[in-house]
Formats: sequence, C-alpha cells, structure tokens
Amino acid sequence: CIRWLSNACDLSVAPITTTTTTTMVATTSGTATTTASTTATQEVVMALAGNTCPNGHVKLTTLAGCKSSMNELSLSNFAGIENEKSWPGGCYHCNNVPGCTNGVWFNSATPGASNGGATPICVVPGWETPVNCVNDSNWQWTNKSGKIKKCGWVAWRESRCNKIGDDGITLAREACPEACNVAC
Repeated sequence: CIRWLSNACDLSVAPITTTTTTTMVATTSGTATTTASTTATQEVVMALAGNTCPNGHVKLTTLAGCKSSMNELSLSNFAGIENEKSWPGGCYHCNNVPGCTNGVWFNSATPGASNGGATPICVVPGWETPVNCVNDSNWQWTNKSGKIKKCGWVAWRESRCNKIGDDGITLAREACPEACNVAC
C-alpha cells in the first residue's frame, strides 16, 4: 500500500514505484551525466474496501497465494478460511471491521461481496501462477451421504474446485490443479 487513510489502503495514489539511476561518466571532453527512470506496478496491493481490485490487478485465488501476499504487505495475522458469500471473495483483510476478526482471511466464495471496510488483497496477473500441476493423491472431500470424493471427481467444475477438503483447510483448487487450473 502506498498510503493508509482511516485504517485502509488509499489507492487514489497510483500503486507504482519509480527508480531513478544517475550515472556519471568521465570522457575526454569532460563529464557526461546520464539519468534513467523506470516505473513498475506494485505486484501486491490492498484494494479499497469493497470486492474489486484496482486496474492491472486481480484477486488472489489460492490459499497459498493469500498467505504469501501477507509477507509482501507486512501482515502477520492469518485469521482463517471461509466460504461466505457475504464477504469479499479470495484474500482480504479486516482491521476493525464490524463482524470480522482482525487479520487476513481467505474466502473460497466466488465472487463474494463487499462488506463494510473489508479490503481485498490483489496481485498483478500471473503473480500466483502455480508451478506444480500434480494432483494431491491424499486430498478428499466427503459428501453428506458419506461418499468420499477425490480429485478425479472435481472434473473442471468451478463449484467443485471451491470445496474444502476433509482436513478443513485445503481447497480442491489447490489440491487438484490438473482439474481446476487452466494454466495446467
């Protein structure tokens, strides 16, 4: 975040960083000065309260990406995992938001919704692209009838990719990348 305003990231300031390099070179006719500037988009940002990301950024879609983003924003309290349609989808942060425990949350509900001062954590596209495209053979989800489902059952259905496994932590999206991630 570039600037905080009322306990929230104020993105009215463009999320960019600029680096200026000045080089002095001695020549036979004197000294020449060269100045070069580069501007880069900040990779991880905390959006304004709501359920959208600023231009050039997207919501985080994995628990691993959410937890990794915390380091980039110097946040340390991971509050939990949920599947709540009334809170922002993906990774978001609460700080003194009524009805929300302070910290970073990962919400598997898609798309989710704006709720009070909850602020989505957003990244540049490709920031959390998974390297591993192998399904976790230990992941399972048990339905209400007691039938155990594995990654093969997920089979490219978005609603199934949002299922939290029997461990209560791991989303099918993370455990079954062959079925849920188009990059694989």
